[in-house]
Amino acid sequence: MKRGFGLGVLVLLLAGITQAQQNVPPPAKAFATAPEIPYDSVPNFLKLPTGLYLGEGIGVATNSKGHVFVYTRSGEASRLFEFDPKGTLVREIGKGLYGFQMAHAVRVDPQDNIWVVDEGTDMVIKFSPDGRVAMTMGRRLEFGGGLRATPAPGTTPPPPDPYRFGRPTDVAWDAAGNIFVSDGYTNSRVVKYDKNVLSNDLMVKAIYDNVGAPWAVCITPGPHQYLYSSNSNPDNNNSLFNVVSGEIYKMELDGRVLGKFGKGGKQLKEFTTVHAMDCRNENDLLTAEITGWRVQKLLLHPQVQTSSR
Repeated sequence: MKRGFGLGVLVLLLAGITQAQQNVPPPAKAFATAPEIPYDSVPNFLKLPTGLYLGEGIGVATNSKGHVFVYTRSGEASRLFEFDPKGTLVREIGKGLYGFQMAHAVRVDPQDNIWVVDEGTDMVIKFSPDGRVAMTMGRRLEFGGGLRATPAPGTTPPPPDPYRFGRPTDVAWDAAGNIFVSDGYTNSRVVKYDKNVLSNDLMVKAIYDNVGAPWAVCITPGPHQYLYSSNSNPDNNNSLFNVVSGEIYKMELDGRVLGKFGKGGKQLKEFTTVHAMDCRNENDLLTAEITGWRVQKLLLHPQVQTSSR
């Protein structure tokens, strides 16, 4: 009996050493105290024609009519699809476009223009609601050498260049129509544009470090806004990471955690690296997943909630 107990302890110690060696992070600080929010995932929400498939689920957004836009990394490059509110394919936008190489985000502004951020071409592209290119920001490198490597940790960002991006990741707007681009893996900055001028007056207001690795965030519209944040550690098939990531947190804008839902995995109601979320409706969410190659439609059933830290 003593020998068996000793072997059991040894196995646990080795497992702990293995996890540490693979740099598996601890669970999010809020995980233990955040109440569970019940929810469902709509099966087979997106309907694609026979022979057409999504690649990595990178970007998802909705417009004022409830249409769903999905920006995906496929075997060809990047592709942008539009679906109706029931998930039926409406059209593909910009097929073969020069600015499409490695998708990173899709957003829809208050005027229903569709914006995509392409990490591979260093471009932000605005489409009108009817799918025509209305504006481009940034420029694709002309040497044709493919995606630039991510700088090593601790590398000093390069000097700022007002009109060139370095693997940008997202775009947003304020009420005045100013444009904000998170410029991303290379430049490690956020840039702000109005119609004519670059501004650098952005200030950090708060840091929320209790919800793990926020690969995707989304803020709801309306008089009372909520923040959703996905805890998605690096996308891989290491089962150790599933134990400490996968859940999505619902928060007040001041950082108070109202609840969480989901876990790591590949089934319905499980998440494999949520890269983007749409939360135009507070309890009707869409998630795009890299390693799951899918978009899930989630229906939340919130109970009476208490906040936690």
